[in-house]
Amino acid sequence: MKKIITLFVFAVFALTLIVPVQSRAQTVSELQIKINELLSEIATLKAKINVLEGTQAKQAELLQILTTLQFGVQSDDVKILQAFLSIDADVYPQALISGYFGSLTQDAVQRYQAKYGIISSGSPANGFGVVGPKTRAKINEQLANDANVLTEDAVTTSSNDVVLANGKKLCLPPGHLIAPGQIKKGLPNLPSCKNPLPPGIQKNITKGGPGNPNATTTPDITPPVISQIVATSTTQTTGNVTWLTNELATSALWYATTSPTSTTTATKVSKAGFYLSHSLDIMMLATNTTYYFFVDSSDASNNRATSSVYSFTTRP
Repeated sequence: MKKIITLFVFAVFALTLIVPVQSRAQTVSELQIKINELLSEIATLKAKINVLEGTQAKQAELLQILTTLQFGVQSDDVKILQAFLSIDADVYPQALISGYFGSLTQDAVQRYQAKYGIISSGSPANGFGVVGPKTRAKINEQLANDANVLTEDAVTTSSNDVVLANGKKLCLPPGHLIAPGQIKKGLPNLPSCKNPLPPGIQKNITKGGPGNPNATTTPDITPPVISQIVATSTTQTTGNVTWLTNELATSALWYATTSPTSTTTATKVSKAGFYLSHSLDIMMLATNTTYYFFVDSSDASNNRATSSVYSFTTRP
């Protein structure tokens, strides 16, 4: 009997030790299950984040206007807006891509809104001339469906490149330079994405090839048309001159402190390549001094156009 009692006591004591161990094992097992569930959820969240980042990256590759734009704003979105509006010469004939939302851009937005019936009348405070949700949605829709204006890494860098904060440049794909539809609408005030141009594109432009409204079997003898010459003093000792040509052409200018100005006595500034929008910086000028200049552009057939003499005065 004594042995039986002893064995019983021992069994009870053993159970008191085993039960907590089993309980602890069960707790650890449940904890491991929860950890596995959390790890699974984390993996799912990471996958969703990767998908979202991929979507955002793809969206970033597209030209989109993401914020409300109005008079006084200066940003990359304004550059994209101006590049887009410049495609239509009736909407934005000045085609200046500065990144600053000034009166010219505001007028262009108003014309765009009126053209597409977004806002028929009103004031900037009521949305007329402001790129709000409705106008932004329409522009982004057209940007998504229209490859006329793209962001690409141009082969060369020049002073008239329109560069965004992410390092991309607003430019025109070379094929659009000879595309009938693009030529009919008018070429935007943007440099070509490839400079120098691919030989085939350059040949078509030079000889008036397919898609060129001036196509002819005779050599091109018409010089470029120079327009919209603007000169500003950027600092006390520097200046900038911009102008447009109606066809791809070179960029050069001569400047001096006396007038008349000639190529034999003046200082020349130029850059390689063919452009529609031209911009040249003039350095090491004298303070508070009037400078006289004229610009010069030649097309691929060496037809040369020269402007009248203009002037600007450096800052005091």
